[in-house]
Amino acid sequence: MDLQDKRWATAIQKAMRSGVVPREMYRVYRHGILKATVYTVPSATNPELTSYEVTISQNGNLSCTCPAATHGVPCWHAALVWLWEHGLIEGGAIWRNSSSHNSSSGQ
Repeated sequence: MDLQDKRWATAIQKAMRSGVVPREMYRVYRHGILKATVYTVPSATNPELTSYEVTISQNGNLSCTCPAATHGVPCWHAALVWLWEHGLIEGGAIWRNSSSHNSSSGQ
């Protein structure tokens, strides 16, 4: 993810407004070493019927099965997983800074 790319900035903003938490589906191991984690994220337009798989590899590469991402456009689904993996969201609440953590988060 190129944080200087305005399209990623837009995707991150949409992810932060979504109130959605990605659901981990499974992890991919090779020879006992974690290679990737696969999440499911619901569609914004039809969340009851459609969800997309987002894969984040151990080296940070993101891929999503949504139409935008399959055409090379940064999507909010991948941005959401990136935020989740970096500990910037939890339980649907965005962690903007350390002062916004509640007491139940252990911080």
